Amino acid sequence: MSEGNGVEWMMDRWPVAGQRLVAAAALAILMCAPVGCGGKKPPAEPVAEDGGVQTSSASPVGGSPDMAALEASAPTFAFTCTDGHEFVVRIGKEIAVLHQRGAIATLRHERSASGAKYSDGTITLWTKGQEALLEEVGAIHRECRNDPTRAHWEHARLTGVQFRARGNEPGWRLDFIAGSKIFLETDHGTNRYSFDLPPPARSESGDTLYRAQASGHSLSVAVRPRTCQDTMSGEQFEAQVTVVIDGRTLHGCGRAVQ
Repeated sequence: MSEGNGVEWMMDRWPVAGQRLVAAAALAILMCAPVGCGGKKPPAEPVAEDGGVQTSSASPVGGSPDMAALEASAPTFAFTCTDGHEFVVRIGKEIAVLHQRGAIATLRHERSASGAKYSDGTITLWTKGQEALLEEVGAIHRECRNDPTRAHWEHARLTGVQFRARGNEPGWRLDFIAGSKIFLETDHGTNRYSFDLPPPARSESGDTLYRAQASGHSLSVAVRPRTCQDTMSGEQFEAQVTVVIDGRTLHGCGRAVQ
């Protein structure tokens, strides 16, 4: 086993179809350790979601005033409208932060007879449950519906997760926060662990390895660049992930988020 940033050897071993993931994962996780990309501190607590889109404890990412104004528990929605328009929005008690076409807009909560209404005077968003209507200059996007699966991954991205792995029976999730932390939840969130992100190592078989200890717990993670299918949802991932926490082995799949 040898130490290294893992970029070149991963590119050599991945099929062409997986090289886009390699670039994202290698740059986001391996090269950012241990100080973090851009010198910005990522969330200090694990991401714990309700339905895959809501955080129970996390910090805003990237120093954005818009994001800083959101509660840590603000859920994320990924809407697709009947006209094909797509947008992502995190909705808090007083504001909604809208992401579309590479731009971010902060919409303030306004009184509404039905559902919830947010506006900045130019863009207005109405939401009710999993549905929304978005009005902007020159267009009204109607019958927008939330995609829970896409919202799950958008929420991870917006809350600073660089790589996520998960498995089933019982459910577990592993998050890499760029250059900072590894967070692990097991048994459907019953047990939570936090570790400083260690430098990666490479096994003879080509896996990327991480080993860490904290608060009396030991963790090892092996990421193998090989196609993986979720055993319950059938969702395809670009990496096989094996986690060993205090001697207990968990198997699952993972992908780069950013």
